[in-house]
Amino acid sequence: MKSIKPALMLTSVLLASAAYSAPDDAALRRKLNKAYPGTQFTEIRRSPIPGLYEVWMGQNLAFVSPAQPRYLLFGRIFDTQNRRELSHRSIPAASIPPQETGNGPLAIDPAMLPLDDALVITNGTGLRKLFVFSDPRCPYCRQLDQELAEVPDVTIYHFIVPFQDRELAAAIWCSSAPVHAWRNALKDPSYVPVRTPACQDPLERNLALARRFKIYGTPTLIFPNGKRVDGLIEAKEILVQLAASAPIASSKEH
Repeated sequence: MKSIKPALMLTSVLLASAAYSAPDDAALRRKLNKAYPGTQFTEIRRSPIPGLYEVWMGQNLAFVSPAQPRYLLFGRIFDTQNRRELSHRSIPAASIPPQETGNGPLAIDPAMLPLDDALVITNGTGLRKLFVFSDPRCPYCRQLDQELAEVPDVTIYHFIVPFQDRELAAAIWCSSAPVHAWRNALKDPSYVPVRTPACQDPLERNLALARRFKIYGTPTLIFPNGKRVDGLIEAKEILVQLAASAPIASSKEH
C-alpha cells in the first residue's frame, strides 16, 4: 500500500471495528509485531472509541483497528463536543507555534533547518533540494526511501529523529559510512551498523527541532518553498511538489 486518503482510511477502520470483537491487548501486540516486524510498539491502549486502539511508537502516535491492523491512522483524534483530545496522554507540545506563511500554517522555512545535523544523500546532479524528517524504525520511511530513489537530480537532507530507537539512529550517524548504513537499515530491519567510538550525534537537537515545528510523525517532507507533507507519498507526487517549489537558480557563467 503506497498511501491512503485519511478520511477513507478512518471510515474503513471504524466500519470494520463496529462489527469486530476486540481482542486483548497482547493479541493485538502480536498482530502488530507480525505486520510491522521492524517497529517497536512501546504502548498499546484501547481508545475511547469502541474497537479502536491507540498505539505508541516512542513519541509517534497512531490509531488502529484490530480488524484491519494493516492500516495505521497517524495524528490525533479530538472529541469536538467535549473539546478534548482522545488519547490518554498528549503528544508533547511544541515550544513555539509553526511558521505562519503564505503556504499555510504548517509551512516551514528551509532556511531555519541546520543542515549540518542532516544526513545528506544526493541523486544525480542534486540541484533540487528536499528535507525529510525520518526514523530508521519507521515502516513508512522504508517505503519512502524506495520512492526517493526514483527522484532524479535532488539533494535529500535527512533529519534523523529517533522516535522509536535511539541506538540504531546513533549507530547509523556514527558509522564509518553513514549513507551506506542508512540505506542498509531501511532495507533490512535487523541490520545495525558498527558505531565508531568518540562520535557525537545530533539526535537530541533533531528531536528538539521536530518538537519546535510540531513534527510528531515520520516521514515528514519539507519542500524548498516551505510546503510540508506529513506521511508517505509517491515519487510522482514528490516530483510535482518539487516542480511547484521555487525555481532552481541557474549558475552564472564567468
